[in-house]
Amino acid sequence: MRASPTRTFWITAAATFIAMLDVTIVNVAIPNMTTSFHGVSLSSLSWVINGYTIMFACLLVANGQFAELFGSRMVFLIGTALFTVASLAAAVAPSIEALILARLVQGAAAAAMLPSALGLLLTAYPPQRWTAAIGMWGAVASVASALGPLLGGTLVDAVDWRVIFLVNVPIGTLTVLCGLRMLAPSPERPTAHKPDLVGAALLAATVGLLVLGLVKSGDWGWTSTKVIGCFLATAVFALLFGLRLTRQESPLFEPSLLRARAFASANGSTLLFGFSFYSLLLCSVLFLTQVWHYSILQAGLAIFPGPLMSAVVSAPGGKLATRYGQRVVIIAGSFIYLAAMVWLATVPSSTPDFLGAWLPGYMVAGIGVGLVFPSQASAAAISVPPLRFTTGLAMNITARQLGAALGVAVLVSIIGSNALTGIQSATLADFRGGFTMCAVGISLVILATLPWRPFLIVTPISEPAPIEVQP
Repeated sequence: MRASPTRTFWITAAATFIAMLDVTIVNVAIPNMTTSFHGVSLSSLSWVINGYTIMFACLLVANGQFAELFGSRMVFLIGTALFTVASLAAAVAPSIEALILARLVQGAAAAAMLPSALGLLLTAYPPQRWTAAIGMWGAVASVASALGPLLGGTLVDAVDWRVIFLVNVPIGTLTVLCGLRMLAPSPERPTAHKPDLVGAALLAATVGLLVLGLVKSGDWGWTSTKVIGCFLATAVFALLFGLRLTRQESPLFEPSLLRARAFASANGSTLLFGFSFYSLLLCSVLFLTQVWHYSILQAGLAIFPGPLMSAVVSAPGGKLATRYGQRVVIIAGSFIYLAAMVWLATVPSSTPDFLGAWLPGYMVAGIGVGLVFPSQASAAAISVPPLRFTTGLAMNITARQLGAALGVAVLVSIIGSNALTGIQSATLADFRGGFTMCAVGISLVILATLPWRPFLIVTPISEPAPIEVQP
């Protein structure tokens, strides 16, 4: 029996909102966390962001497989309940180690919430309404990401950084209670692929060791045995992960999808753009609070115009992609975003100038984000067979989060791991290096998408691809 589509949408939307909110809401709280954890370096604080991101990325597909095997409803409710408990644990964390552990659990839970939410939507809505339902669901995720810096800045400035995690507790609790009563049982598929937890662990080890080497390079030194050891271990785990993909009967990522040039290119482009965008958020917060000496609330307000512009242009950008093809919109949006990064890397000085130096660059950056991210997601989704639609979206989100983890790690290595501690303050030149890094990331997106490479979607799409009902 099909559940009420409207109730299913709002329940899954609530869980999606808090999962995506926690991707961006923490960035503005990083400076304030130093008041609770004295002497903790930025390299350690960065794991509050990256711990969540890495677990989110590496377990997303595996949890999607769990949802197919045991039913989306059960995985969704367990994931949301675990996310709520982990949020409470993060809010009361007595040490940086306890906070990072809570964030790791949060990320794992979020990875269970999103694919199961999508599965519940596809079960509740008839196939002819899937596109509209997924579009609305994606809009909720975009709004959550856009509100993160502003809501985080407001709460941290008014109370404390711990409140940003307490926000999740009533929403998560209400979502679980409503889900228990209103969500219809999801069909189990005993023949579905068994979750590849070993593959997920290998991927997490690969990314985690690479991030560790990058963020600790300032403390340990690039030529230290610890950093070199991290990079060598990264190579070993990456090789093991690659071997598992080719030899495992049901690997974490389907090799057939990765061999599809359009799909692989869309996800590679997404990873690079995630690298640039999420490092931009952290770089912006640190620049505004350290160089311009903004309060956390002022920093959140200064960042908000960018996500706001992104939300405004995402719908028109989707229509343009449908008419002219994803490649055209991605390239246009990337050039717009690149112009904003060049502006931010050169125009703002040590003297605060929000209207003249900051606002133009950030609004232009938001336009670029609103054009690029949705087009990359749709390019990934329509480049896979209809029955693999959910898997395609999950892998695209994974690519975005992996890019985010790597971007934050590289940023920390550029601006200095001791920033915010009083031991060493990042300078204007350091932050200009950070914005330049964001410009390099988007430049790679452009190079990977230009027409001389047969990447992404070349021909315009006049209508959505037909959707088949999954048996």
